[in-house]
Amino acid sequence: MKKSIALLLAFAMVLCFVACQSTTTTDKPSVSQPTTAPKEETAKPVESTDGIPTELVIGSIQDLTGFSISQGIPIAKALEYYVDQINAAGGIDGKTKIKLVAYDTQADPTQGLTAYKRLCTEDKVSAVIGSHISGQGLAIAPETDVQKVPVVAIWIDPNCVTRDDGTIYDYSYIAQLTGIQQGNLEAKFASERLGHKKIGVMYAQDVAFGVTLANGFTQYCEANGIETVVETYNAADVDYTVQLMKLKSADVDCLYFPSYETAIQEAIRQARNLGITVDIVGCNSYFPQAFEAGKACENNVYFVQNADFNGEKVGTLAAEVLAATGVETCTQSFIAIDCLQVIIEAFRLCHSTDPAVLNEYITKVQVAGYQGDFSLSPEKHITAGLPLVFSTCPNVETKELVSEIFN
Repeated sequence: MKKSIALLLAFAMVLCFVACQSTTTTDKPSVSQPTTAPKEETAKPVESTDGIPTELVIGSIQDLTGFSISQGIPIAKALEYYVDQINAAGGIDGKTKIKLVAYDTQADPTQGLTAYKRLCTEDKVSAVIGSHISGQGLAIAPETDVQKVPVVAIWIDPNCVTRDDGTIYDYSYIAQLTGIQQGNLEAKFASERLGHKKIGVMYAQDVAFGVTLANGFTQYCEANGIETVVETYNAADVDYTVQLMKLKSADVDCLYFPSYETAIQEAIRQARNLGITVDIVGCNSYFPQAFEAGKACENNVYFVQNADFNGEKVGTLAAEVLAATGVETCTQSFIAIDCLQVIIEAFRLCHSTDPAVLNEYITKVQVAGYQGDFSLSPEKHITAGLPLVFSTCPNVETKELVSEIFN
């Protein structure tokens, strides 16, 4: 009996050993092993059978709250619509869908920098579309050296792509004419097309946007024998009476007022209320903000735009965005789409979602953009040769613009 029990026990031990061996040779991970792939592996997009990624993740830094929403919201809505249309058609070349990750940066440089870092470190984007606030660009540009994720932006200050020593940030780009270029062209229009010889320049001395444009404008005037009378104010100011009265006393024959949208309508109204009837040449934030000045903006206030809203290409897309979102586009909406097109065309050349690889191709593309055909200079990371569109409004009730393309 004892021998039988011993034999049974031995047989049971053999069965237990075989069962244990079977369990440990399965593909199931042990408790100490991770049950999911590491983060850097899960962040890689799935590739199609021909090796082309099926998803391209692009970040967007725009102002959906704060003083700049009249441009920030139209930018965001236009980008969303444009990406939706690409994805609805199957993605880039029918293979790669775009994932747009957007953050509200409240027109705040600190918020912009925080959003850029988050897009790079958490969202693992391949590239970023930057906002139209140059102050954000000045904050973000040095960080691009750290994160090495390209930003193609609507910024206007050339310092957003240029270091203090004059070298270029490797991962920062401006996809429109810079403030210097636009200021030059606006001065050329005021002097050559409108025939003005003595121009009053009034700008916010603590806003990079206005300072850059004013510098470009006065540089052109100085080089071409046009007299300028300069007055400055601070961004928080709402009363420009003192500055405008000085310009009126100086007997200027034109007023150049480059500003963000919050000050535009007030400056126009106050100028007209003070009896200043001369031409007012604006910048690319005048549309649609100048309409808020009512009849004061009719006939000889010049709305400056980077895209021709009277042209079929821009007009068609503007109508589609309005119908789909209920939001009217602005000139920055189309610059943002051009930024997106730069990234898409670079991706088409390299088919890589690696930010460093994608960055190598950004200056190698030619874009048939809404501003016109352009590329980004490898030496300066800016555009060249694009025109501006100068428009007047004969009737503020209809808001129809009479436009002229000028370069």
